[in-house]
Amino acid sequence: MRKAKMTKRVTVKDVAKQAGLSATTVDRALNGRFKVRPETLRRIAEAAQAVGFHGQRLVEERLREDLPVCKLGFLLLDGAHFSFNRGLGARIEHEVRSLTDARGQAVVRYVPWADAGAIAKRLLELGESVQAIAAICIDHPLVTSAVATLKTQGVPVFSLLSDFAAGVREGYVGLNNRKAGRAGGWFVARMATRPGKVSVMVGSNRFHGHEMREIGFRSLLRERAPHLEVIDTVVNPGSEAAAYDATKALLARYPDLVAINVAGFGPEGVIEAVRESSKAREIILICNEATAESTEALAEEVVTLVIDTPLDPMCRDVVTLMRESLQSSGGQGQHFIQFNLLTPESL
Repeated sequence: MRKAKMTKRVTVKDVAKQAGLSATTVDRALNGRFKVRPETLRRIAEAAQAVGFHGQRLVEERLREDLPVCKLGFLLLDGAHFSFNRGLGARIEHEVRSLTDARGQAVVRYVPWADAGAIAKRLLELGESVQAIAAICIDHPLVTSAVATLKTQGVPVFSLLSDFAAGVREGYVGLNNRKAGRAGGWFVARMATRPGKVSVMVGSNRFHGHEMREIGFRSLLRERAPHLEVIDTVVNPGSEAAAYDATKALLARYPDLVAINVAGFGPEGVIEAVRESSKAREIILICNEATAESTEALAEEVVTLVIDTPLDPMCRDVVTLMRESLQSSGGQGQHFIQFNLLTPESL
């Protein structure tokens, strides 16, 4: 009977041979007994990976010890579009932790969107402990003032998804919201087979991104769908119950309602009201962001279209731009991410 061949255990000597270094140098580097250059540590890390060294994680940890700390702050929404914002926060933390040339630390905070004073205060507090900030918030004079103060302190601020403090903030990262609004309008114009009313919902008149989506949506329908009437905008403050009640009222008041475009916060309440109605597959329902709720409703064809922000490239780009701003100021401007259009058949 043949004996199973035993696999040789990879040792420090094997790593040293692969890296072209002495075993003593590798051993001391791994145990932190003396300072080595980052270039040498990188050679050891690459060699450890190549030979399958069991202590590879220790090598990587030693390598990171000599990297500079990069501490970035993020202010996201609390109480509105909950699942989207928590998912975004997790993606951001992962992206910052994944930095290879710095020890990335993400400080993610959530704040109620409607209190401009609280937002301004939280921005200033964040600025005391981080090197740069990215935030989703309303466009308000108190916020602009806080951003201006942070700028004088050398802390650049980026607007994320919805622009604010134009001319003061370092840059904007997110969708071209006017274009996203026009895409929704184009979809309604092509899908609507009968005349009727169209409703657009925003979260607040102070969210620049919501406003730009509404402008794009309305302008496209004026051009391409004169048989459709866009009624007064519905403001949904981010409450699922409020969105549900507002949608039920729309359906009752306008029997000829053709489409609803949720251009603001999460669509959960709107989805539930449409799902319960007798017009669940007659109403053209457009939502923003692919969350668990909107994706499920899309599969059921309660939702007709989701205008989605690809979070991975957006998080990667905002972290890159924030780090670049620490080296040179100005010139960031607007950085647009290409949105995705999701239909039931694209799932």
